[in-house]
Amino acid sequence: MRTTATKQESAVDYLYEQLQASQTKEDFLLSLWIYWVESVTISHREFSQVLANAPVNKWFLSFVAKEEKEFQLLAKSYSELAGQGKEIDKLYVKCVSKVMSYFPQSLIEAAKRRTEKPRICKFSGIKIEFSTLNQN
Repeated sequence: MRTTATKQESAVDYLYEQLQASQTKEDFLLSLWIYWVESVTISHREFSQVLANAPVNKWFLSFVAKEEKEFQLLAKSYSELAGQGKEIDKLYVKCVSKVMSYFPQSLIEAAKRRTEKPRICKFSGIKIEFSTLNQN
């Protein structure tokens, strides 16, 4: 997990590299999803909770789909770029990287909340809180 803050310019550069390295669109979207989740979480536990959260994922995919539609409109407007794969790829990355500036705070907070209460076990008379969520 990255611990440094992400700047918009570095996000575009990083995502462009990921797009070039990806063999399919799904591979790129997975890279974008993981990169975005890393940017909105601060611990490994939060990362895994947000990464596995269906409502956050649904919001993310709908936001990216909206930006992909904007990309398609822009690409049609700039037909002179149609033959230049590198420029079209950069335009696509600039459109979808807008997701790095947005996050649904209420959905993310709900995903980070502890969903199971820890159990208390006694070993040699000592109470120990046990939860699989506390192992990170």
